[in-house]
Amino acid sequence: MKKVLAAAIALTMVVGANAGNTKHVFWYKATSAAAPYNMADATGPNLQGVTDVHGGKALTATIRGSAGNQDPLITLGNGLDNAQARSFVIWYDDLCKLSLTSGATLTSAKFRGEYRDNWMGNAFCNAGPLKPRVGVVKIQGHFDALGVTAASHPDNAVWADPLNPLSGSMGYEMSGEAFQAEQTLNMTALAGANGSGSKPLEGLFFEMDVTTQVRHILNQTVKSPLGIAAVITAGDGSTGKINLYGMEDGVIAGATSDPWTKDGNTCHLVLEVAGGTLAPIAAEVAPVSASKTASISVNPSPCNAVTTISYNTGLAKSGSVKIFNIEGKLVHSAKVSGQNSFVWNAKNLTKGLYVCRIEAGKNIVSRNIIVM
Repeated sequence: MKKVLAAAIALTMVVGANAGNTKHVFWYKATSAAAPYNMADATGPNLQGVTDVHGGKALTATIRGSAGNQDPLITLGNGLDNAQARSFVIWYDDLCKLSLTSGATLTSAKFRGEYRDNWMGNAFCNAGPLKPRVGVVKIQGHFDALGVTAASHPDNAVWADPLNPLSGSMGYEMSGEAFQAEQTLNMTALAGANGSGSKPLEGLFFEMDVTTQVRHILNQTVKSPLGIAAVITAGDGSTGKINLYGMEDGVIAGATSDPWTKDGNTCHLVLEVAGGTLAPIAAEVAPVSASKTASISVNPSPCNAVTTISYNTGLAKSGSVKIFNIEGKLVHSAKVSGQNSFVWNAKNLTKGLYVCRIEAGKNIVSRNIIVM
């Protein structure tokens, strides 16, 4: 029988402590009849007393050091060389649509996933300290860069927002992209495979506290797509490393000889709520008409240096249009108001991908520009 972490066992709810207590699991596809998961399996997740399961769209992705080096799974830490800077981001669509019912309190929220345990000189999972900066991040820029909505988000997508590269400097370089509900966690990663053939983490589940961040997401008055990022900076002493199965497309990419999972999709959130439950927000803000929302468009793109940018600040009287290169450097900025357009000439700039963004009131909308 596979071992189970004591931390996972500690998740079990104390029965009878409060009749109003509920436990919620957010796990992509977990409600699908085609891909059922035995959450109570003691040789795996060992989640007891689950009240509600939410199986909506999810994102789990890793950035290794800088933009353009992504993985569609979860890795965190610098490894033994203290230089890898592997950070991750997670997003659960169902979570962003819910709020606590009246009188309810979020008592805990945990992010969990099954370890991938293997040895490749510097192991998939190394023992040592982990000191991630954890915070809430906006997901809309990721959607915009992919050209998708939450409902059409592709399985196994990698992080795509070029203005927020999910690096050690995240939250400090771009206006409007800063971490919210940020805190630094001090954890200790467990020892994984060491080349001897033994895989001590096989079948076990990693767990990280994200209560502060989930509470921030649930407390939104107007719901929007928010995720949670754990960011490591090269050289910060995070010589521990964890590596988790997080393949939403169901195609297992493995390392472990005999994992609990059969499809590689193991990352999930576990929330415990006292004195109530989670429900859709009671009074949604009525949507405004399209003519009143901020918008921006680029035509043509790809372009031969010159393109027309059309914008509308919507309900906001004024705003700004900014253009950034792929490294996040601001190359153009202008104050705008109302509905209008202008011609942007990039003949003195290098060819490649740029991001054009309008900021008007609380609205931020981005579009890609490809200069050829």
